[in-house]
Amino acid sequence: MRKNIFEKRMLVGLLSGIFFLFGWNVVLVQAVPDSELYFISREKKVVVNGDFSLDAMLNPGQNQVSAVELHVKFDQNKFRLDNVETNGSPFSVTLQKANIDNASGVASLVVGIPANNPVVPITVASKIASFFFHSLVDAEKIDVDISEKSKVAALEERGDVLKREKKVDQLAPTTLTTETTVASMIHSRYVVLAGFLSAFLLIGYLLFL
Repeated sequence: MRKNIFEKRMLVGLLSGIFFLFGWNVVLVQAVPDSELYFISREKKVVVNGDFSLDAMLNPGQNQVSAVELHVKFDQNKFRLDNVETNGSPFSVTLQKANIDNASGVASLVVGIPANNPVVPITVASKIASFFFHSLVDAEKIDVDISEKSKVAALEERGDVLKREKKVDQLAPTTLTTETTVASMIHSRYVVLAGFLSAFLLIGYLLFL
């Protein structure tokens, strides 16, 4: 009888130890989106037949970014996108070349970091690419935005780590909580709560065997 009780206590202790060692890691591996995409504009307004450029930027936050899928939308009645260049960008590997659709006012490209050994991820604010536009009208506002379709990949993180999009007239990112961030945090807490509940039910069952 004592042997059975001792074995049960050993099993309970082992299960509890495993849960506290690995259960809390659930919180650590749940990626909270912390990277931002935005444009830097050198012009506040443009004139008809004038050319201007915008730099698409990444603020990685706490993430170690490895690739960016960038989608851009613009007012095709005001602007024409002529070219996209990645010169001077640490994202030197083009995974999908720039696709420009001036009829619909959209463009996209996918870039990544070199596959070096060891891999050197992006951990500081960096340029992704430069977008070169031609203005079809006089414009007081540059209507070019990062699309919601954009995604950011990071090392040791699962899924998209993009936090929010930035407007072209904002020269630097700001820290704002988004619905995506909140949803990720809530999801992490539910996973931990479910783990605790399962562990306690199992322990209680074993104690009363």
